[in-house]
Amino acid sequence: MNALDSDTAQNVLGGLPAAIVSVVLSSFEWDVRRLTSTMQKAAQTGDVVAYRSAAQALADAAVNLGAFHLAGMARNALEHEVPSTDCALLAASESAIGAIRSAYASSTGA
Repeated sequence: MNALDSDTAQNVLGGLPAAIVSVVLSSFEWDVRRLTSTMQKAAQTGDVVAYRSAAQALADAAVNLGAFHLAGMARNALEHEVPSTDCALLAASESAIGAIRSAYASSTGA
């Protein structure tokens, strides 16, 4: 399963000025890392509300930029009755960040 639908990423980012794309990509990266960190901390403390809130926000952020695999994993995390640290979700998060940056770079020839 692909970490990213590159057509979606190119459609979302391709027509925007480089300065705006840079802000969008940086914001996505910051959000993904912040939300996965929140999920980890919530899993360690058993805070179901914080875990679910961060998982939902992560799913929303991922789907907005075409990272459908990551979005699906975050949505699956919502089904956990007890929050858990998910190493595969963390790996998918980092993969999505790289894939989105790469898809944009290849679409612009950068």
